[in-house]
Amino acid sequence: MKRYKSLLLFLVASTLVFQFITPEYTQAGTLNHKKVLVVYDGLSFHTAHSDNVAYIVRQLTSMGRQVTLTDLAHYKSKTVNEFDNIVYIVNTENNNNLSGKFENDLIQYKGHFFQIGGSLISKYSNLLRLRTQVASGTTRMSVHDQELEQILRGSDTRYISDGKGTLLGRVSMNGQKTGSIGILNEHNHIGYMANLTNNLSLKLLVADLLKKWLSIKGQGAAYLTLTDITPFSNFKVIRYVAKELYDRGIPFIAVAQPVFSHLKSDAMLRYLNVLNELQSRNGALFIGSPVVYKTDVNDNQLLQRQMDAFINTLADHHIAPLGISSQNYWLFDRQYRKQGLGFFSAVINTENDAHLYWRDKTETALVKETQLFSLPFQQVVSLNLPEWAQLDLPMNTALTYSITHFKTMSSIKQFLKEIDTYPITINDFMRNDLETKSSRHHIEQKNGEIFIDGAPINHDILKQIELKKQKIQKKKSQKQIIFARQNRFLILLFSSVLVLFIVFLLISRRYYKRKYLKD
Repeated sequence: MKRYKSLLLFLVASTLVFQFITPEYTQAGTLNHKKVLVVYDGLSFHTAHSDNVAYIVRQLTSMGRQVTLTDLAHYKSKTVNEFDNIVYIVNTENNNNLSGKFENDLIQYKGHFFQIGGSLISKYSNLLRLRTQVASGTTRMSVHDQELEQILRGSDTRYISDGKGTLLGRVSMNGQKTGSIGILNEHNHIGYMANLTNNLSLKLLVADLLKKWLSIKGQGAAYLTLTDITPFSNFKVIRYVAKELYDRGIPFIAVAQPVFSHLKSDAMLRYLNVLNELQSRNGALFIGSPVVYKTDVNDNQLLQRQMDAFINTLADHHIAPLGISSQNYWLFDRQYRKQGLGFFSAVINTENDAHLYWRDKTETALVKETQLFSLPFQQVVSLNLPEWAQLDLPMNTALTYSITHFKTMSSIKQFLKEIDTYPITINDFMRNDLETKSSRHHIEQKNGEIFIDGAPINHDILKQIELKKQKIQKKKSQKQIIFARQNRFLILLFSSVLVLFIVFLLISRRYYKRKYLKD
């Protein structure tokens, strides 16, 4: 009996030890697995490869990966040993004088490797038994047997003729299959994209390859996103588009630019009223990152105070900002991360502008719970899809459309028609669990319901807005009646004075004649 008790105690103790140790190991492994080192040989400005690096970084961060970015010229020996995943972006073939330390480290490296562009490093080329060729002239490419963007322009296109792995991105010349653009060997965790240019179909293909290489399951969600909403926008157009989307049952994200002054003015109140109405039309509100120029070094907390004041103003009026839309380089800046992105758990990663104004640059990007990849809706619509096809995006994507494009009623109708007919599923962002914190308010979205400081937002707010409009119209009509009565009184008064003046004038004329014009 004692023997059984001892055995039982041993099993219980072992189980407890296992429970305390295993989660820590799993968590550390999970966090380590999410780290990705991106190494590039150059940015290749003013070429077809100019935005490759920024594009890949945005894709990886939108997949929830913590990206560390370095170029070959500043690569430090043994850095690869700190990462389980490495992405190598080659924009130029002539980088032998820079890649020596990096390639030497890869000889002993045992982690996952993915290369984009250039000739695949020999170690991995041998493992894949890779054979590549270069096609001169115009080639055609299809992704997953769908003619997305048919023409690959360029004098020379590198393609894969054979290799050990799954070949993706069929390339054809003169109507005959020539090879493939990408290859993935999931057993050895090696990926290779032979060519990447400013071509949306290629960029969707590399995103699909990266996703499979990282073993990310599930399909990405697409969210319709209206951008460039400001206090100077045409509110009638915004209301009309929001109502049309609401009537069609199409959810959307609305990105509103922040206001940092005159927060109690009539113009601001009208702006808040429009944002409230967008929210009531099943619109998820995001704040657009403010335009930042050269910063004031004497006040490093200015941005945080301004953002905090705007969030508080929105929450005071029952408006719940659920995230922020910012340029991707903000993820690599410590001050922007704290003062701008720190309020939110959701971020839309947009393209960087031509001029970047850094404050405190770092090599490693911030990771948020929810990160969306920004992609213009018009670019997606321009893809040539067969009628039977359904476009599935590899990562969670904000399909952006600027309201500044709504210049005429025909442009609005064309947009609504494209939304109705294009073969892509628009998802509801309200189903995500999100959190926003300011100095005075705590905003949460759970199970499709929004809470401000623990209290749910009134779902009948649209009716309240309509009632407010009716009250305003009623007040306007009452004022119009008063003004009309005043006008009639003044007209009658002036008419009476004029009549009296004419009467006095006639009487005066008669007296004048009697006195001075006697015969």
